[in-house]
Amino acid sequence: MKEVVFKLVNPDFVYAYEKPLPASRHVPEWYKNTPLRIPGERVDGIAPFGGSNNMTIKACVPFLDIMTAGYIFVTPCDVEVSILDGSYQIRWLVDNYEPTTTHHKDQLGELPVDSKFDDGAFKWENPWRMETPKGYSTMFVHPVNRYDLPFRSFGGIVETDTYNLPVNFPFQITKVPEDKYIIPKGTPVIQAIPFKREDWKSSEILLDYSEHAKNYDSLKSVITRSYRNMFWKKKKYT
Repeated sequence: MKEVVFKLVNPDFVYAYEKPLPASRHVPEWYKNTPLRIPGERVDGIAPFGGSNNMTIKACVPFLDIMTAGYIFVTPCDVEVSILDGSYQIRWLVDNYEPTTTHHKDQLGELPVDSKFDDGAFKWENPWRMETPKGYSTMFVHPVNRYDLPFRSFGGIVETDTYNLPVNFPFQITKVPEDKYIIPKGTPVIQAIPFKREDWKSSEILLDYSEHAKNYDSLKSVITRSYRNMFWKKKKYT
């Protein structure tokens, strides 16, 4: 098993910043509360509206698989988001560290800004240095499938086997009706997924349709959870 090491660069933050934990420890409550079957269905089976089965997103293994990949960085304290003179600002009560800093919006260049996001930019400060084995980099992304979070963190890839400093995470605030709200301590802000650097090339080939049909029939020969039982491989992050 490969090992990821998190090193805290400032000992003063040992009680403030929670060590990044496996993403499986941060599965949101809305996912946990989602029923396994569509409303009104009590047992596994074929969907009443003609779908392949009567399972909800709760049974979609790839959906959960990506949500639980890698490790999660979280906010070290509550931060208050408010609007002042038409612009978002972030404040906090702690005084021995800054959980966020500000980017000037001109630094975003020509990056298109969706209308649901404010055009300003902030940055999650991070005191953890992430070290991966030689030949392994890390993909840092907004927590996957977490559309409920009132911000979006920008993604990036860092060579964490050679880069010997912490990585900070730029983000933008989502426009919301409230003029003031709190992002609680412990909120996931970034998902870190280590991967092995390899060179790839692509090619294309016309697949024999009989092979496709055989594979499709094999998948559909089991009414529910066929992907999980026939193809899925468990991944482990500790």
